[in-house]
Amino acid sequence: MELAQLRQSYDANTRLYEQQLADPEHAPPFWDVLVITASDEHQSEHYRSACATRCQAGTLPPRLKIHTFADPEGPCIGSGGATLLALHRLSGLYSSEDLGRLRIMVLLAGGSQQIHSKVLSRVPVGLGSTGEVMGMLEAKLVTSASVATQVPPGTVLVTCVDHLAFFSTCLLYTSPSPRDS
Repeated sequence: MELAQLRQSYDANTRLYEQQLADPEHAPPFWDVLVITASDEHQSEHYRSACATRCQAGTLPPRLKIHTFADPEGPCIGSGGATLLALHRLSGLYSSEDLGRLRIMVLLAGGSQQIHSKVLSRVPVGLGSTGEVMGMLEAKLVTSASVATQVPPGTVLVTCVDHLAFFSTCLLYTSPSPRDS
């Protein structure tokens, strides 16, 4: 992807995100649920507190339901274990019908204290027309905004906090046909 295309894609995603902040009732589909995994309860509480502050500041979409889930005590369960545990915990909070109607992002942010700071750290990209520097959490939501508009309800996007992927608004989602299964 060339730099001009990358900028165009980023700008389109930013506009989608800004719509979520300004007028969520009339905005295109977006993530309904954000799950942030944490390595322990202390880290989970820190994420909860930071998200509450950001919601009050208006930098996170008001309709986004945010859950933080700590890994169990004991040996490290890794990204795969954290993902499975997050999905299991969601199934205890939402009915299967509800889960089938939701677009869910799982943000793997547990691990070391180094990662602990990454999910809440500022990244050198600006948000929209204001150019306000945003946090990695907001950047993950911005860069995936076009994905949320195009995937069907019931979709789960699993991503991790230590990278930033840019998704193009040219992305087309097609359901696999039954014979492809």
